[in-house]
Amino acid sequence: MMIRRTMVLVALCVASQANAQNLDFLITNATGRTITKIEVQPTGQTDWAENRLKHDKLADTKRSSVFFPRADDQCKYDVRAEFSSGDPLIWRGIDFCDNAYLTLRIKNGQPEYSVD
Repeated sequence: MMIRRTMVLVALCVASQANAQNLDFLITNATGRTITKIEVQPTGQTDWAENRLKHDKLADTKRSSVFFPRADDQCKYDVRAEFSSGDPLIWRGIDFCDNAYLTLRIKNGQPEYSVD
């Protein structure tokens, strides 16, 4: 019985550590538009990863966790959002080593963001 409990606790710790490594940021949509896709890539690369949005859409003012694989030595990433209209916007050079909360905005048609 004690061995079984220990094995369960070890499995939970390993799963928890794996999830902690992948929980990279919490995104808040403050664009005034509905986001249907979020893609993340290291700054300067041209190959976008698969959609990282957990749900079919992220309505304005709503939040979602974004998970993506990243190297330990990579901090700066670009985030591409696609909207329900099909139009994309890219927010560039976001530092995810020091920030876990990202708010996306659009001001005068240009992408802006804030981080915490």
